Amino acid sequence: MLVVHLQPEALMSLLLAGAEAFSHRYRHEMFAALLGVRADSEVWVESAQVFSTVDASNRQVWVEDRSWDAVESVLKELSSFKVVGECHSHPQAWKSDAEGRKERATARASRFDIRLWRSAEEEHPGQVYMIIAVNEGRSSIGFRYCNNSLELAGRLGKYDYHLAAYHFEGRRAVKANLVCPFALGLGK
Repeated sequence: MLVVHLQPEALMSLLLAGAEAFSHRYRHEMFAALLGVRADSEVWVESAQVFSTVDASNRQVWVEDRSWDAVESVLKELSSFKVVGECHSHPQAWKSDAEGRKERATARASRFDIRLWRSAEEEHPGQVYMIIAVNEGRSSIGFRYCNNSLELAGRLGKYDYHLAAYHFEGRRAVKANLVCPFALGLGK
């Protein structure tokens, strides 16, 4: 099983970007390149570079190839880190249903997510694909592992977060084991 080690700097970038995108009037998705190193069945995500020029809505986010190319060309000269994956957010619905409820977001990959990841995987095999769900806060629990330690969830500020990492085994997207000891002290 692939183990993804999410380092403090990367986690902080993702949580802040998720909150910022969520605060938009229509709760847009955010997108980030995951930077780090990979060795065998482990990936260390050291940093997350949030893209500012994405085409985002509350249901999808698009990144142009030239944005990826620009980041990778500069990264080669700045650091020994490589792009090891990508992350996008799933924000809670901003419209209420007929009963006045707002559908809560999950870190579950949609068919659309998997289809996009498959095409990315063809070009850059072995990547990690993360989802960070952002919801209106109602939990009083600090960050903890959940779903057999494959996911990380908790509350910070006014937001409930839920993170999951995926990778491909053949053509199937499967969850990776997400590890971030730093997060376990947050939100208590």
